[in-house]
Amino acid sequence: MTDVTDRKKTEAALSKEHNFMHILMDNSPDVIYFKDLESRFIKANLGYLTKFGIPSENELLGKTDFDLFDFEHAQNAREDELEIIRTGIPVVDKLEKETWNSGKITWVSSTKIPLRDDNGNITGTFGISRDVTKRKLDEEQLRLSEARLRYLISSTSVVLFNVNVTGESSRIAWVGDNVKHLLGYSPEEVLETNWWHKTIHPDDSDYINSIFPSIFKDNKLDLEFRLKHSEGHYVWLRAELIHVSGSDEKSSEIFGSWVDITERMMAQEALLKSEEQLSYALKIARLAYWEYDIVSDLFIFNDQYYSIYKTSAEREAGYTMSSRQYIENFVHPDDAGIIVLEIKKAIGTKDHGYNNQLEFRIRLRDETTGYVSVRFFITKDAKGATIRGFGVIQDITERVIREQEKKELEIQLRQRNKELEKMLADLQKMQSSLVHSEKMASLGELSAGIAHEINNPLAFVSSNVNRLKEYFKDTSDLLQKWHELKPTLASIEDCKSGLNEIDKFTTEIDLNFIVQDFDRMMLSIQDGTQRIKKIVDGMRGFSHIAENSFSYANLNQAIDNTLTIVWNEIKYKAAIEKDYTDLPLVKCNISEIQQVLVNLLVNAAHAIDEKGVIKISTCLKPDPDLKSGYVIIKITDTGCGIPPDKIKRIFDPFFTTKPVGKGTGLGLWISSTIIEKHKGTITAESEHSGGSTFIIKLPVEQ
Repeated sequence: MTDVTDRKKTEAALSKEHNFMHILMDNSPDVIYFKDLESRFIKANLGYLTKFGIPSENELLGKTDFDLFDFEHAQNAREDELEIIRTGIPVVDKLEKETWNSGKITWVSSTKIPLRDDNGNITGTFGISRDVTKRKLDEEQLRLSEARLRYLISSTSVVLFNVNVTGESSRIAWVGDNVKHLLGYSPEEVLETNWWHKTIHPDDSDYINSIFPSIFKDNKLDLEFRLKHSEGHYVWLRAELIHVSGSDEKSSEIFGSWVDITERMMAQEALLKSEEQLSYALKIARLAYWEYDIVSDLFIFNDQYYSIYKTSAEREAGYTMSSRQYIENFVHPDDAGIIVLEIKKAIGTKDHGYNNQLEFRIRLRDETTGYVSVRFFITKDAKGATIRGFGVIQDITERVIREQEKKELEIQLRQRNKELEKMLADLQKMQSSLVHSEKMASLGELSAGIAHEINNPLAFVSSNVNRLKEYFKDTSDLLQKWHELKPTLASIEDCKSGLNEIDKFTTEIDLNFIVQDFDRMMLSIQDGTQRIKKIVDGMRGFSHIAENSFSYANLNQAIDNTLTIVWNEIKYKAAIEKDYTDLPLVKCNISEIQQVLVNLLVNAAHAIDEKGVIKISTCLKPDPDLKSGYVIIKITDTGCGIPPDKIKRIFDPFFTTKPVGKGTGLGLWISSTIIEKHKGTITAESEHSGGSTFIIKLPVEQ
């Protein structure tokens, strides 16, 4: 008899290891498969079978990509695998477009490496693919071109490499092609013996040499240093290194990655060669595996799981704990009910394929809160009782924090928008008050002249009314005399005498003149009252608080009405020359436009020292961007002009060229504000020899 105890133990260990790897593969979010030298499938994980709707692994065995995809994709995959088999060089993180036989299109990021037997001979290929269809579609929705996508992938890729260590010497044995994008060197240049010494920054060399030996003790090392780019500048890199012992004490390997830390590149998965490479991939993806034995009420964790919680097996006294301990130690109190409920569901369900995905808060050992996503499945015994749960957990803290920060920022932006809207409303109210105040100030300056203008026609009316009263009395007396003669008209002699007396009185009062002068007085009264009405109407329209409503108005008439208001300011200083063109009605706030005209006309009069001319012209100009064109109003004076150093500032608030106490500095600023409100422009021109021209441009339609 032969003692086979050791062999049985070995077989049991291998079986357990095989089951463990099978669980890892079937719960990986990625698609994993193995092929022989003819690219025929010899093994695939549950994710692969689920993706293609294949009921069992047996139905996949012996098939090729030609049975699943269109010819072009299948042929490309076959050529990649032939190249891997021929050269032994893996294909890493290759973006592939999958066109299914049904016409469906998906995108995956694939890594393929050669499979070797115990003698190192290549026996097939091993592949792992991650579905990136959503990412691809998102990028297309953002309208990124294919070239931009390649650039982005290249610029965010982690450069992977491995170092062969023999005794005390080490050299870079392999580096990814994307080192060209990161540092500007080809992989062949990086593999040269002196490349590292030529590119490491002098200030970082001693630091690297002093800390590098610690990797052989700790088997892990993180570094930050600078390497010289091929163009001469230095690039800051973060290196993550893992030491793997070789078959003998003299040789080993170091697997590592470089990341441009100034751009905060996302780490890429390390090159997968074996079971250890799969473990490294889980670490990079921040994934961890767990099991829950329902019968014994024990959770089973691993180091990667504990690393998510920022703790260790030593601190937690092992890799197992009860569900109660797990909830008390690691689950946020407000989310504990979620875990309890899911455990009850998993135990009570009759569905053998029951699975679920949860997101909840966790308590980290550094007293902070994190967020995780858990995907789990269950196993039932022959009687249908749930005996085990298992799955993967992923740290999603950064994603959740970014989402929370985004929501907080949106709230702050909405609040800021409300504040800005209130500020705008207050500014508009203040502007309206300033416009009216300036209008009243202008009206106050013009009031004396306007009173004088009203006084003249009032004098006409007053004088003629007194004369009219005298005429009316004389006429009444005459009529009375005629009335007194009525009784005596019976006899002719008496009539003659009375008529003679009437003729005499008629001659005395000059009745013919009274009749003629009466008509002239009435015309004078009518003219005076019309002038008063015109002045009062102009003042009333000008002093009215302008509303925001627009209506169609005659700008030529508005100019004439404004001249009536400011006439006393102008008539002793300048003659008015008008050059009007027939204009269409312009949609505007005529009260505000009249205020602009008052400001410009009064300024023009003040600019003339003794006697000059103010010329006012209007015209209509077409504009290809405006259906109805725009109106031009020019007001030109022969005054002193505006100095070149001041003309650029005349529309600034509180700026004035007048002496202190003679102006507020708001007139032209308010005028420009009003014209801008009407979607027009106002500009000024001035000659060195004197004289200024203000040009208003207003659209006919708003």
